[in-house]
Amino acid sequence: MGGSQLSQLKSSLRASGLSRTSNPKDQRKRAKQRKDLSSASLAHRNSKLEAIHGKFNLFDVRDEKKKFEVVTRRGEVEGGKKGMPGRARAAGIEARKKTLLPMLEARTHSSTFLDHRFGETSNNLTPEEKALERFTAERQSRLGKKARFNLEDDNDDGGFELTHGGRKLGFGDEDELENGGWGGGGLGVSEGSNREPLLKRRKMGAEPEEEDEETPRKKTHAEIMNEVVAKSKFHKAERQKMKSADDETRLVLDAELKDLRAILGGSSRPPPPSASSSKAVPAAAVASDDEDDDETEDGELEGDSDEDGESGSEGSTYELNDEELEAALAASSSKSGVDRDLLRKLIGASADRSPSPPPAASTSAASVDDERPPPPKVDDEEKDPYDSYVRLLALEPRAHATNRLKTPLELAQQAAEELKAREEKRLKRQRGERDDSSDEEDGDGKKDRKGKGKRVPQADDLEDDYLEEGFEGGVGSDGESEGFGKGLEGTEMGVESEGEEEGSGEEGSDDEEDDEDEDNDDEMDVGDLSAEDEDGDAVEGEAEALVASSATAPAAVPTTYGKPELPYTFPCPTTHSEFVKLLTSSGIKEQDTPLVVKRIRTLYHPGLAEGNKEKLQVFANVLLDHVIYLSASPSSTTFRTINSLLPPLLTLSHAYPLTCAPHYVSKLHLMHKNFLRGLSRGPLDPASKTWPGLPELTLLRMVGMIWSTSDLAHPVSAAAQLLIGEYLAQARVRSLADLASGLFLCTVSTQYEELSKRLVPESTNFLVNTLLLLLPSSLTPKSFSGSFPTPDWQQDYVKSLKIRAPAKGDKKGVEPSKQVNLLDALKQGKKADGEEAEQLKVDLAKTAVALLADAREKYSTSEAFIELLQPVEAILKAVKLGKIPSTLKAEITTLLSSLTRSLAFATQSRKPLTLQQHRAIPIATYLPKFDEGFNPNRRFDPDSERAEASKLRALYKKEKKGAVRELRKDNRFLAVEEAKRKKQDDAAYEKKISKIMGSLQDERAEEKAFEREKGKRRDKARRT
Repeated sequence: MGGSQLSQLKSSLRASGLSRTSNPKDQRKRAKQRKDLSSASLAHRNSKLEAIHGKFNLFDVRDEKKKFEVVTRRGEVEGGKKGMPGRARAAGIEARKKTLLPMLEARTHSSTFLDHRFGETSNNLTPEEKALERFTAERQSRLGKKARFNLEDDNDDGGFELTHGGRKLGFGDEDELENGGWGGGGLGVSEGSNREPLLKRRKMGAEPEEEDEETPRKKTHAEIMNEVVAKSKFHKAERQKMKSADDETRLVLDAELKDLRAILGGSSRPPPPSASSSKAVPAAAVASDDEDDDETEDGELEGDSDEDGESGSEGSTYELNDEELEAALAASSSKSGVDRDLLRKLIGASADRSPSPPPAASTSAASVDDERPPPPKVDDEEKDPYDSYVRLLALEPRAHATNRLKTPLELAQQAAEELKAREEKRLKRQRGERDDSSDEEDGDGKKDRKGKGKRVPQADDLEDDYLEEGFEGGVGSDGESEGFGKGLEGTEMGVESEGEEEGSGEEGSDDEEDDEDEDNDDEMDVGDLSAEDEDGDAVEGEAEALVASSATAPAAVPTTYGKPELPYTFPCPTTHSEFVKLLTSSGIKEQDTPLVVKRIRTLYHPGLAEGNKEKLQVFANVLLDHVIYLSASPSSTTFRTINSLLPPLLTLSHAYPLTCAPHYVSKLHLMHKNFLRGLSRGPLDPASKTWPGLPELTLLRMVGMIWSTSDLAHPVSAAAQLLIGEYLAQARVRSLADLASGLFLCTVSTQYEELSKRLVPESTNFLVNTLLLLLPSSLTPKSFSGSFPTPDWQQDYVKSLKIRAPAKGDKKGVEPSKQVNLLDALKQGKKADGEEAEQLKVDLAKTAVALLADAREKYSTSEAFIELLQPVEAILKAVKLGKIPSTLKAEITTLLSSLTRSLAFATQSRKPLTLQQHRAIPIATYLPKFDEGFNPNRRFDPDSERAEASKLRALYKKEKKGAVRELRKDNRFLAVEEAKRKKQDDAAYEKKISKIMGSLQDERAEEKAFEREKGKRRDKARRT
C-alpha cells in the first residue's frame, strides 16, 4: 500500500467500514455500509481502531529476536515475542492513579468520609434509579417506625416485634392468655383476673374479624369514639380494683403490726411523752386517729430500715434493753400467729440502734422504764444464739478515719525537729532555766511516763537499725560467729537483708550513681596495688596502722550526781579524730555510740538540707574508721558495739557506693603494703607483721557482710579475696596465733564463696598444712612430693605446735571448746604454754577439721574434687589417733569416712576419655550416574536439595529485582504527581499574585489620574 500515512489511514478506515465520509452512489453499497455501521458496536469499533493504531505506530511495538531460528512442525519459522512497552507503561500509570494517587491525596487527612448511601457504589444504576431507590427505602423506614409500637397491628413490620423480659408484647399467644396472661403462672388471683376481660374481648372479637377480612368496612367516627370510651372505662375500673386490693392488704398488715407492738412493748402504745420531750417525739406519735396511727407506724417502719442510724431522732424514742429482748423472744415462741423470723429481724434492728445515745433533752425514756412491767425470765437454754450475735455486732464500735500516712521525708523532718527540741530542753535544764513545755508535760504526761513501762519495740516502731540483744552474725558476737569455724554451724549474716531494706527505704540509694560507667570501678581495683609496692620505699619501714590512734586527750567530763544525759544533737564529723573528740568531750560511753550515729543520721538526712548528702558520704568513711579503731583495742563490749554499728554502716555503703568503695580499697591497699613490708623484713622474723591482726580481720569480715562477694569482678570484694589468698599462700606459720589468724581467713574466704562456690586452693592448702602441723602422723616429706606446698612442715620452729599425747591415766585428754574465741586465740597464741596451749591446739585442729568438712560438701560437684581432696584423705589416714583426744578423734573419723565415700563416688562417676569401641562405619558407595546428554555449559547439580535451594535463591533474587523495579516506578509516579501539584499551586499562586498586582496597578493608575486631574484643576484655578 503506497502513499502517505494519511492516505494509508483513510484507506484502512474505509476498508474496515469505520469511515463516515465515503458516500457511494450505488444503492447496494450504501445499504451495506449503513448495515455495517449500525451493527458495529462500541467495543467492535474500539478493537478495530486499536488494531489500526498498532499497525501504524510501529515504534510502540518491540520484537524480541530469537537467538536461533526454530522451525515448527508445519514447516514455519517461529517468530519472536512482541511487546508493547507503551501500553504497559500507560496501564501501570492508570493503576497507580487508582491506588497510589488517592493515598497521596489523603495522607494529610485526619479522617476519611465513606459514602454509605444506597446504590452509591453500584455502577449499573443511573442517577435517577439511585434517587428512586433511596426515596423508597426512606419511606419504608418511616412507615415501619410509626407502626412498630402498635400492638394490635397484624403486620410483621419486617420481622421486628416488641418484647419485654424475653416475651412478646402482643395478644397472638392464646396459650399465655389462657394461663392468666403474661407471667400469669407466678401471679396471684388479683393479677390474673386483670387479663380475663382482655381474653374475653379477644374471643368475642374473633368472629367479626374473620367477616371483616371477607368484607372489609371502614369504621365510622361514632364507632371509634364508642370503643375509646369503653376502653377508658374498663381501664379505670381495673385501676380502682387494684387500689382497693392494696388497701385491704395494708389494713391486714397494720393489724398484725399492732399485735407485734403489743408483744414487744407490753402495751399497744407507749405512754404519752412529757412536755420536755416534745422535741424528741414527733406529733404523729400522739395522734388519736386510726388512720394517722397507721401512717405513723408505716413511717416508723420505714425509718427503722434506714442504714444511716438517724431513725432514732425521727421515729419513736422507745428502746428495748437486753432483758426485754430475751423476754420478747420467749413470748413469741409460745404465742401463736406471730412470725418468729420477722420478730427476730425487728429485734436485730432494735439492737443495732441500741448503741446510739438518745437526745439529751428527752426524758420520756426514763419514765417509760419506770412504768414498764418487769420482763419474764428466760432460761439460758431457750436463748437464741442469733440474737447474741446481732447484739455483739451492734455493740461493736465504728471505725474512725485515721490521719494520712506521712512520707519518708516528712518522718525524717519530724524526727530531726524532735531531736532539736529535746536538745533545747536539755540545755535549758542544764542552765537552770524554766521550760514551759516541760511543765505542761509534767501535768499531763507525767503519770503516763511513770505508769507505763518501757514496752518492747514492735511493728512500725522497729527502726531499720534495730537489733535484738541476741543478734548473731556480726564480727565478734557472743555466738559461734565470734569464732572462725564456718564448719561449726557457720555464721548467719542476718544484718545484710536488714541493711538492704534500710538502704532502699530511709537513705534512698542513688540509682544515678550506681549507673555510672564501669570504668570508675576499675579505678578502685586492687589489681593496681602491686605496681606501687614494687618500689623499694613501699616495702621498707614499719607497718602502718589502718586507723591512726587519736592523739587528742579526752576533755574533762562534767561530774553529775545522777546519770549523765546524752546530747540529742551533734555536728556531723568530717574526720575520725573529730568523731573521737566528739565522743570523749561529751562523755559518751562506748555502748552509746550506735545511738549517737543514729541521731547524726537523723539530723543530717539527705532530704532535709542541700549538703547533707555529701556530709553522710564522708561520715560513712568516718564510721568505718571508727569500727576499725574500736577493734584495735577491744573490751568486753567492743564486739557488741561493732555489731550495732554494722547496720548504719551497711546502709550508708549501699546508699553511696562510689564514695565508700574507694575508702575500703585504700584500707586494703594499706594492708597489702604492710604485708609486703613484713615479707621484705623476713617472713620468719617474729617482729615482722605478715599475718593480719584483729583490725585487719574485722575489716575483711565487714567487706563480706557489706559488699557483694558473688560477683565475678568486684572492686572491693575481689580485692579482699586476692589479699586473703596472698596471706594464706605467702605468709609463714611461726606460732599458734598465726594459725588462728589463718583459720579465720579461711572462714572468711568460705563465707565469701558461699553463693558462687568458686575454688580457693590457698584455703584448702592452708587447712592441710594446719593438720600436718597440729596432728601427729606417720608421714614423711616424700609422701607429698608435688601434691601441695608444705614449707613449714617438720621445721624446728613449728615442732612445738604438735598436740601432745594425753597422759596414761587420762583416756579422753583435752576436750575441744564448743566455741573458739578469736580475741583469746590471738592473744594467747604467741605466749601460750602448758594447758592453755594444748587447749588452743585442740580447738584449732577441730576448726580445721570442720572447715575441711565444709569444703568437702561445697566442692562435691567440682571436676577437680578428687585431685583437691585426695591429699586430705591420705593425711587423715596417717594420723595417729591414739595420741589425740577422743572427741577430736571422733570428728576426724567421721570426716575420713564421709570423705572416703565421696571420693569413691566421684571416682565411679568420672568417665575417662576412651577410643571408639564400635566398628568403624564404612563409607557409603554408590553407582556412578551417567548422563548421556551431558552438556558442560549447562548447570547441573546432582544434589536435589541443593538444586532446589539454588532455584529458590534465584527466584528470590528475581522477585527482589521486580519489587525494586516497581518501587522505583512508584517513586517516579509520585514525583511526577508532586511536580504537577506543585506546578498547579505555583500557577494558582502566580495567578492570584498577578490578580492582586493588577488590582493594585489599577488603583495606582486611578490614583495618578486623580492626582493629574487635581493638578489640572489647581493650575486652572491659579490662572483664573
